[in-house]
Amino acid sequence: FLGAAPDFIAQPNLPAVFQAVWEESCDVGIVPLENSLQGSVGQALDLFLEYELFILAELFRRISHSLLSRENSVTAVRTIYSHSQPLAQCAGRLRAEFAHACLVPPDSTAAAAERAAEEAGAAALGHRGLADSLHLNILSDQMEDAPNNQTRFAVIGRFCRPGIRPHPRKNLTISSLLFTLPDKAGALAGVLNTLAGAGLNMRKLESRPLRGENWRYVFFADVECDLNNEVSASVLEELRARCMHFRILGVYPDAVNHMPASLPGGEVPA
Repeated sequence: FLGAAPDFIAQPNLPAVFQAVWEESCDVGIVPLENSLQGSVGQALDLFLEYELFILAELFRRISHSLLSRENSVTAVRTIYSHSQPLAQCAGRLRAEFAHACLVPPDSTAAAAERAAEEAGAAALGHRGLADSLHLNILSDQMEDAPNNQTRFAVIGRFCRPGIRPHPRKNLTISSLLFTLPDKAGALAGVLNTLAGAGLNMRKLESRPLRGENWRYVFFADVECDLNNEVSASVLEELRARCMHFRILGVYPDAVNHMPASLPGGEVPA
């Protein structure tokens, strides 16, 4: 997505990606936001509350997981390592074929593959490319429960600058929002009515626990418009007035329909 020019610096987990961008040791980061099988990656959303970073672009990729091991047969596998997301995306297959195995979630699929390379009787769920780099056997391909398993990723940065543009197939812009509401009847309805009255389509709405305040919530939303332009100024003003806290996480080109029917190699790492 970013091409071959940038230097890529691996991080051990999602907080480390946000920290690296916040400290400017990296210009941008790429993090998963949601999966078509398992929904939102809650940890990524929560990290926007800790770091005032912005979404510069979105990208969608098909995700396929392979079972990797130093063993030569699935019958020798007693422990399976992988990040919690791949374990959930492959849950049905794991229950059906590996009910005897212990499932362990390290920080990443790469860390899982390293464990599988070190331990007898261990395997990892991850991208098949890890097999070559760590001299592992591919015991099974396409472990995911649905063939059209996709993950939505975000490119994040320190500044809400014009979005990094993929190759758009339609002229549509997404505004991602973060907001909290007063504790009163109709508060959320007021936000929804404001958007509906302006003819704006809300593509996504999700609540997350507000840390430090039990039973209070923060909302994340994606709206099909550019809330930073002059045309939306009155809508933006009304939204701010209805919310206790309101923040635009990013304005960027829609990429939901940019993914080709088939990708070179068929899959990419999660």
